[in-house]
Amino acid sequence: MHPHLTSVTIPTGDPIPSGVTIPPSVISIGPYAFSGCTSITSVTITSSVTSIMPYAFSGCSSLTNVTIPPGVTEIAFGMFSACTSLSNITIPPSVTSIMPYAFSGCSSLTNVTIPPGVTNIGDYAFRDCTSLSSITIPPSVTSIMPYAFSRCFSLTDVTITSAVTGIGPYAFSRCSSLTSITFPSGFAILGDGAFSECTSLSSVTIPSSVRGIGNAAFGGCTSLTNVTISPGVIYIGQGAFGGCRSLTSVTIPASVTGIGNSAFRDCTFLIRLVFMGNQPHLGRGVFQGIPGNAAVYYWADTNDWALTYGGLPTRVFPEIASVGSTALADGAPFVLTVSGSIGDTVVVETSENLITWLPFSTNVLDAASVAITDPQSPLFDRRFYRVRLP
Repeated sequence: MHPHLTSVTIPTGDPIPSGVTIPPSVISIGPYAFSGCTSITSVTITSSVTSIMPYAFSGCSSLTNVTIPPGVTEIAFGMFSACTSLSNITIPPSVTSIMPYAFSGCSSLTNVTIPPGVTNIGDYAFRDCTSLSSITIPPSVTSIMPYAFSRCFSLTDVTITSAVTGIGPYAFSRCSSLTSITFPSGFAILGDGAFSECTSLSSVTIPSSVRGIGNAAFGGCTSLTNVTISPGVIYIGQGAFGGCRSLTSVTIPASVTGIGNSAFRDCTFLIRLVFMGNQPHLGRGVFQGIPGNAAVYYWADTNDWALTYGGLPTRVFPEIASVGSTALADGAPFVLTVSGSIGDTVVVETSENLITWLPFSTNVLDAASVAITDPQSPLFDRRFYRVRLP
């Protein structure tokens, strides 16, 4: 190459050797410069290069390893897309933005370290990186854009820092090896389809900072057995948990005022839905395809409940029929009577100060009214009791 060359653009299809070294005189690599050069296996980019343009190395299907020089600030649009042999990439601390499609289709990429200066991860940036097993989102990133990690089939672990406030539509959809996800406390936006068809996801807790669960956000998560929806969530979107065939019980907090169409459709093992507040507005087909023995439970002091809800029978949550002090004159153990529907499981908790509550016993009601004895009650000056669902 010419010693005074400052920029290079090589037309697609020109013969390129397997090893390419960009000389120190080059400061910019142009759009599509090496695109489709399937024989390139390695590229050495000297520190003089500060700009690499969109799709510069896209489709270099034999490229296995690249080190990006420290002066580059942006991984451009589609820069390494469809580099199917790329297994290792070093992103320098100078990079602040990973643009859309930057690594899309890099099916051999197993690990990526995103430097702490990156503030943006673009749409489809890592889509179809089917060998990528883990990713850490640095504190500088505040949102994850649509489809950013979609169809990363090997992704098992995602660490999202407290700075991330939103996940865009379908950002982690079809990450079929992802088993759990933890949202930071300030997290607010859960986009449509964000974790749809994550078929290994078994547990999720929606924090109170989230106001709405996006349409189909967890649709098709067939291994999901435990969902915690924190108080503060107002709306559950259309199909949000549709097709979650391992889900057996869900508790809806009192803050929820609306549930979208088909939200729990085809949850074929869901038999218990517990509502902590007044009856929310219900869309169409919300409970379609769930078992015939499913029921809705609500608290006795809430409003607007009828004999059925969305086609399901409703039941009042088991109430304490009698309660009293443990300071018994004869020192006999305290007996708590719980009434409810046969087959209901209830947990009795105790407290000495009405602040700290500890589980005392778990009981399946084998009759409409069951007496539960606390043999330890004579040991306390006073003891309080409450009943909840497991």
